[in-house]
Amino acid sequence: MPSRVGDLISGPGTDAAKNLGAFYHHARLLAGLDSLLSGHLGPDLANRVQVANLRQDQLILLTPSASVATRLKVQAAELLDFLHISGHGQIRRLEVRVAPPQKPERVAKVPQATNSAAREAADFINRLVRPKA
Repeated sequence: MPSRVGDLISGPGTDAAKNLGAFYHHARLLAGLDSLLSGHLGPDLANRVQVANLRQDQLILLTPSASVATRLKVQAAELLDFLHISGHGQIRRLEVRVAPPQKPERVAKVPQATNSAAREAADFINRLVRPKA
C-alpha cells in the first residue's frame, strides 16, 4: 500500500491509481491553461474568466458575466491563435458559458461606528482584563 499520494499517482498498479493519475494530470493541465489565459487576458478579464474543462479539442471557459462571455466569443480566434503559439495546438474550439462564480467575491468590510454603550462595555472589559501598572 503506498504511503504517499504521490506514490499512488505515479506508481504502477491498479486502475484506481491510473484514474487518479489521469485526473491529477488533467487538473494540472487546466490550472496551467487558466494561468496562461489569465496572463494573456489581463487583469480586467482574468478575474472574471475561469478555465472549466478541456474535452478533446474544446476548451470550456466560465464567466459570471454575459458581457464578458460576448467579449471572449468575439476574441475566440485570437485566443485560439495564442493557445496554438503557446503549445496547445490540440485546442481547436472554445466554448464560453455564463455561470455563477464558484467562490464568492470578497467584499471589504466597512468598520461601523460603535455606539456609546458598546464602547463603555469594551472599556469596562479592558479594565478588568488588563493588569494595573
